[in-house]
Amino acid sequence: IRSPVLMVHGAADPHPGRMILESLEPLIPGIEYVELERCGHYPWLERSARDPFFSLLREWLGRHAGTGEIATVH
Repeated sequence: IRSPVLMVHGAADPHPGRMILESLEPLIPGIEYVELERCGHYPWLERSARDPFFSLLREWLGRHAGTGEIATVH
């Protein structure tokens, strides 16, 4: 995978975020990992993580939009 990828993971998510990241890094060399505090599995739904999640996503998309790197699905 050559397009930019952002992996957002909640610190309280029962899935092992850093282990998943390590397994993806060989397949997605430029993957960016961000862990949100006080967050489980659904940051867009969780009160304490919702605003930080959307701010992070807007900022990340702003950096990568228009670069031709983000793949679109039709």
